[in-house]
This record gives sequence, C-alpha cells and structure tokens, in this order.
Amino acid sequence: MNQDGNQPRAVVLFAVLFLVVLASLSASTLLGVVAADRAAVTREIQQLRMYDAARSALLVWAEQLADQRDALLDGKAPVLTDEITFENGQDLQVVVRLVSQPAGDSDAVVLPEAARLDLNHATPEMLAALPGVDSALAQRLVQRRDRGFYLSPAEALRVEGAGVLLSSQEEGSPDGAPAAIDLLTVFAADARQQAGITDDAQRGTPRVNVNAPWSDNLERALSRSLDKAVAETASRLFIDSPKLETPGDLVRLLDAQGVERDQWPALLDALTTSPDPFRPGVVDINTAPRAVLAALPGLDDSSAAAMVSARERLDADAMRSVTWPLDEGLIDVEAFASLVDVAVTRCLQWRVVLRVTLESPDDSADTGETLPMADEFGDIIEPDTPTETGPFVEFEAVLDAAGPRVRLAYLRERTALEAARAVRALPAFSDALDEGPEPRPGSTGDGTLDDTGGPMPETGDDAAMTLDDLTNSFFDDVPGAPDEPITAPPGTAAVNQPADDEPIAAPTPSGGVDNRLGRWKPARTGRGEGTP
Repeated sequence: MNQDGNQPRAVVLFAVLFLVVLASLSASTLLGVVAADRAAVTREIQQLRMYDAARSALLVWAEQLADQRDALLDGKAPVLTDEITFENGQDLQVVVRLVSQPAGDSDAVVLPEAARLDLNHATPEMLAALPGVDSALAQRLVQRRDRGFYLSPAEALRVEGAGVLLSSQEEGSPDGAPAAIDLLTVFAADARQQAGITDDAQRGTPRVNVNAPWSDNLERALSRSLDKAVAETASRLFIDSPKLETPGDLVRLLDAQGVERDQWPALLDALTTSPDPFRPGVVDINTAPRAVLAALPGLDDSSAAAMVSARERLDADAMRSVTWPLDEGLIDVEAFASLVDVAVTRCLQWRVVLRVTLESPDDSADTGETLPMADEFGDIIEPDTPTETGPFVEFEAVLDAAGPRVRLAYLRERTALEAARAVRALPAFSDALDEGPEPRPGSTGDGTLDDTGGPMPETGDDAAMTLDDLTNSFFDDVPGAPDEPITAPPGTAAVNQPADDEPIAAPTPSGGVDNRLGRWKPARTGRGEGTP
C-alpha cells in the first residue's frame, strides 16, 4: 500500500520539477532576449552619437573654411582642427579625427579637389591621358555624359570597361601611384572673384565680364581693380575686341594686341568671359600631380614634369598668377592659351576623411595598462594610433567654399567600404551595373534632369546604383551651411577667426547661374540651382 501511495506523489514531484526546469529555461531565454535587445539598443544609440558627432564636426570645419576663405582665394591651403572631442558626461566620449590621405610623397588630412581632373568637363583626349585609360574608354566616359552629368566619380564605374579606373596603372608607374579613379572629381569649381594679384584689397571682388557692353560703371570697376596703365589696356579690350568665349581667347587677344607680359597677371585676374558666378571643371596647377597636369591641354608629360620640378623651387608669391608656367619659360603662348581654359592657382573645394570613435576619457582605461609603455631607456612610447574601446564609423566628405557660404558637396560612409567593393566584384552585381537603371514610368529614359522629374537623388529608390550607394546611409538632412553661426565644442577654437566674428559674404558677379554640382542641389545638367 505504501509503495502504491508513493507513486502518485513521485509523479507529482516529477511534474513539479519539470515545470521548474521549464520555467528556468523560459526565464533564461527571456533574459537572453532582453540582453540582446539591450545590446542592440546600446549599439544603435552609440551609432547615433557618432553620426551626430560627425555632423557637428563637419559644421565646425565648414565654419573654419568660411573664416579662411580670403586665404583660399589667395591660393593658400586651409588649416582645420584635426581632432574634435564631444563629451556628455557618459563613460565614453566621442572623438572625431581627420584621417591622413596619400598625397604625392606625403600624407595630408585635407586634400584639394581641384588637383583632380573634372569628369564632367574633360575632353576624351584629357581622359585618355590618365593612367590605365585608353581612348575607347575615354570616349565611352564622355558619351555617358549625354545622359546627364556624373554626380560623383564613382558613377563612372557603370561605364563598360571602367573597372580599370579602380586599380589599373600604366607599366613602369611608381609603386603607390594613384589609380585613375583617385585622379577624378566632379566638384572642382572656381569663383569668378579676384585673387588681388596687384592689390590685396581687391581679393574677393567680382571679376569684370569683358563681353558686357561698355559703360561708365565698367570703367569705374576697372579703375578700382587695376592701375591706370592696365585699366587703359582693359578699356581697349572692351571697346575694340570681338566677343571672347574663353580665357584662352582673351590670352590670344592680349598677345595679338601686343599687351606687355607684365600686365597679363593683373588682367587675367580682373577679367572674365562669362557672367556665371562659378567656373566649373578647373584644375589647380599648383597642387595637381604630374599625371593630371600631363592630361591638361597645352601640356604633355615633359612639360608637366618641368612644372612639378619648378613648383619645388618657386615660392607661393611666384605662383599666385596662372601665368607662372609662361613666365618661367616652361610653355609657349599658344600652349598657355590652351592651358588657361582649365587652369587656376587655387582650390575652393577640399576633401576630408573623418573617423569617429567612442573612447574612454581615461587613457589608462583604453590600454588596460597601469603605466605607459616605455623603451629600454625609459622613454615613453606613444602609440601610432589611438586605442579604440568601441565601435567606429568613417566618412569621406567634400566641402565647397566657392560661394559665400560653405556647403557640403559630397558625403559617403566608408566604414564598410572594403565590403562594398567585394560586393561590387560579384558577377551578378557587375551585370546589374552594366545593364544600367531602368527609366522611371512615364520618363523619356534619357537620364537627364527632365527624365528624373527633378534633381537626381544620391540615395533612395530612385537613385542609380553605384559603389557610393552601398556606403551611403544617413546624412541627407545635413545642411550645406548653417543659417545660424556654428559653435565649436569647448576647447575647439576656429582657425583665423575674424575679429568681428562675422561670416565672410563674398560678392558674386551679377547675372549667370550657379553651375556647380553638390548635395544641396544636384543637377544632371550641371547647371545647378534648378536651372534647365
């Protein structure tokens, strides 16, 4: 009887134990899910913090470029704060650093965009002179522009055979020489404003359009910008010359009329041949590498090498005027007349790579060391790179200071760039690129601004798929420039801050259109600002 009576109790005990175990497993599973969700939320919050810090850093650098715009117009390079720290009282602070980029024989954290060849304005001959590019590919790259301007160099990768732009280099080129894709841009544009070659007070004032009807106002403008003798020469150009289409036409006219060479720098600085406020497709001959110089009209590899060599011995003042290759006897007048159509001696768009990390404010917490590392002589060994204690993100951006406000012309996330390149190398993805995007319903299918019904988006369902799209993610709401003054983080001073703390508002020539490309108003036609 006792054994029979214990059997139900054993069953009940087993059932209770089973329920306890099941409840424990369920609780453990639930705790695991909660922990995973919490970790995911933490990662998302950290990522948002890093994105916000990147946005803030870009605005700080935009302010610093605006403060230095006068120096940029004079041909100088900007100086940006290379590390910005954002603290909010939490365990980890957000640090934004400018990343060094290869630039010739050295590394720089800010690179001139005008040192590259403009993909939207270069001729087939210019493109074919780049390493790894043959005449057939150059022709296809130019033909692709009939569907609308490129909005970034990466869009060129959709052209048949353009994969060589990523890695191909000519035989015998030095190790580490840039691939052709790194020598291309679509953002370089010069402001039609004087550098003040003969008078610093004229720096930033609009250039005078030689094709405008002669008037007393123009005479006064020339008198203010030029000394008496040069102003009289300019007056004759207005009255006696035919319409001049390009700067090269102006140079040929100066040569034909026997204008003294010492007047050319002032005249070319003060005069222009277009009412548009910006001149796209320019190349800065003071910073462009030899491979880009050799591709310019009027130059070849020999003259490009001579210019690079001359840049090493000439000072900045000697290279302020675009006439310096002619003054140095490196090219003749006809070659200079061809070169001046694309050549400038300054850059107003600058490319940066920024890396955002979460770091402990306590250095010892970063390394886990109680004492700093030292060599056998007791000297402290500084680490080559900061130690990261958490996730990071990395971006590439182009800031445009050609206008009175600094704008964000280009931005892409580079955190997963290598993975994106691997995806692009897959046959299915390559085939999709070769086929090209399908036109939207009701469109003409020609890829122009009219075809898209508005500016072509950089991201989203209507965007053409490119390598950039695999690394773009979030910054569509970043303003090109703030309407209100930007306040830098504590301890981060703006460089060359004017005494009156007012933003620089440079004048622009009357008439014309903003024909630059950029995130603020991308236009496949290249006319910008919604102009058809």
